[in-house]
Amino acid sequence: MATPLVNVLVRSQPGLRRKLRMARLNVDPEEFVNRSVKIATGVSVVFSLLLFMLLDKLRGRAYLSQNALLVVLFFLVMWFMAYLFFMNTVQVYIRRQEQLLNRDVLFVGRYMLIKLQSGVPFYQALIDAANGGFGGASKFVREIVDDIELGTPIEQALNTAADLSPSNEFRQILWQINAALRSGVDVTETLKGILSEIASHQVIEVERYGKKLSTLSLFYMLGAVIVPSLGLTLFVSFSGFLGLKITFGHLLVVLFGLTFLQFMFLSLFRTIRPNVNL
Repeated sequence: MATPLVNVLVRSQPGLRRKLRMARLNVDPEEFVNRSVKIATGVSVVFSLLLFMLLDKLRGRAYLSQNALLVVLFFLVMWFMAYLFFMNTVQVYIRRQEQLLNRDVLFVGRYMLIKLQSGVPFYQALIDAANGGFGGASKFVREIVDDIELGTPIEQALNTAADLSPSNEFRQILWQINAALRSGVDVTETLKGILSEIASHQVIEVERYGKKLSTLSLFYMLGAVIVPSLGLTLFVSFSGFLGLKITFGHLLVVLFGLTFLQFMFLSLFRTIRPNVNL
């Protein structure tokens, strides 16, 4: 049951329902906000209690009122930050759905184009694409087919799917097809043009990734391979002359730092990689 606070927070975000549907999360906005509020409250309470015990140990009971005031202020700030963090997780799910769709959107579009050019009706082409095994793209096409089977007109089903699509490329395909159906234009020519445009855009993304990769690889070789290896070698050599004692704990710290640096570069490589299949 939604509390007054939850109702106020839901009304402050009128686009939340659409975002949840784009993320394919089968929850109501009230339920999602209520869950975020509960998690943010729990996290804030735990960290506030830890801060209160720390202040009580460091400053003593003489400053109990001041410590309590600091803890209350910390709780409010912590709650607000945690709430925003958990509310923004919906964007993570939308981004994940976008990656799944963009990976196969070009293939499912070309498959539908071949079907239409061979004389298959558009609705049957949608059904074949939904059953074609194109990963996330087939799942989204299946949603369109299900809406049509429930009695929704094709144009309206395409418009709804485009509005709730997390992928701009898939949204453009649906808009162009819908416009062609409404105006009576040949769908195959429209689909061929938009697929060619999407393919050119993905090629440009791959070329940009190649340029970024060459620069990032240079920084990786310098910052994660050459400098650490030479620096550690010189440090060990000079420590003997300076009489510095290097323990196993120092080497573990260096190993931890190098491991963290490697994972950081690995994550960066994965982040900049375009999620396309040509």
